[in-house]
Amino acid sequence: MVLVYVFEWLAIVVLGTLIFTQVLLPAIRGTPLLPFFRKEQKLGRELEEASERIVEAELTREIEETKKQAEAVGGTKKSAE
Repeated sequence: MVLVYVFEWLAIVVLGTLIFTQVLLPAIRGTPLLPFFRKEQKLGRELEEASERIVEAELTREIEETKKQAEAVGGTKKSAE
């Protein structure tokens, strides 16, 4: 009988923890409910952010190369004058 009593309390604690972490905390923070089941969406967002950083780095590199080319062209014009 004691084992059933302990199991009941354990089930209540586990259920309470799940409700708290999956429903109440996200509701308070303003994040989507049931975050445990939204892991795929989170990983998708991380992948998208990483892709954006790659594109941003490539564009920054292209800007720097273009600036160097412009300086080289501008430098030859100044030396020719």
